[in-house]
Amino acid sequence: MFFYNPQLASDTETNDIKEVSDVNASAKVAADELREIMKAMHSIAVLPFANMTTSEAIGLLADGLSEDILDNLAQTEYLNVASRSASFQYTGRGEDPLLVGEQLGVGYLLEGGVRQQGDTLRITAQLIRTNDGFHVWSKTYERPSTESFEMQTAVAANIAYIAQAIFAATAVCISKLSV
Repeated sequence: MFFYNPQLASDTETNDIKEVSDVNASAKVAADELREIMKAMHSIAVLPFANMTTSEAIGLLADGLSEDILDNLAQTEYLNVASRSASFQYTGRGEDPLLVGEQLGVGYLLEGGVRQQGDTLRITAQLIRTNDGFHVWSKTYERPSTESFEMQTAVAANIAYIAQAIFAATAVCISKLSV
């Protein structure tokens, strides 16, 4: 036979309230962690492109290219782009992408190099995930060196467009998973 015990009922209600409170706190922590993960997944730092020559003119082209890419990516509303001053502190340092990503709080790095052979300029760009250091995308562009400024503008726009497309596709995939 079952007898009602008010003290026992009160303890059970208190435990139920505590469990709900614990669940709510856990859900808040999980939501905060998910927000941080999503923020990192949609964040990038454009590292200064390396001048792979001894030419000062190529160095200026590399810096201008990095700035143009950064500027184009910064126009993307859902993408967080690390500032130029934060990114450019890594000029010539060749640090581990995992470490740089952690220090800058970004999920991706865009890096590359500029070189010249004869009358041909070659620009190489790579998009790297900072949680594992693997390449997501890479491309090489070549043009006559007489078109350096036009090449800088076109390549910066193309790289930014491709990176934006990759981030947009990632966002769509994530939204499908969270339904």
